[in-house]
Amino acid sequence: MSKPPDPSLAEQYLAAIVQNADDAIVSKDLHSIVTSWNPAAARIFGFTADEMIGQSIMGIIPPELAGKESEIVMDCSPGNAAASSMTTVSAVNKWLVQ
Repeated sequence: MSKPPDPSLAEQYLAAIVQNADDAIVSKDLHSIVTSWNPAAARIFGFTADEMIGQSIMGIIPPELAGKESEIVMDCSPGNAAASSMTTVSAVNKWLVQ
């Protein structure tokens, strides 16, 4: 039987998964400000982490879907469990990405 992985390495494992994922992984605060942006998000949306972190996520959400962002933020308010969500957003080239 093998030993379980060292718990002190868990954060490094998670960071490696996020950095090497093929899917965009983006986090934001309750004011819709981007707090993290992985390399796949940069590749898919055409904006680097430096360009997006500290900016509103609304910059990549089409105006007709702005209400959906408000719903997501309300669902993530204190006391509510955050749910995974998928939506349509705009890439730097103005293509819509689902």
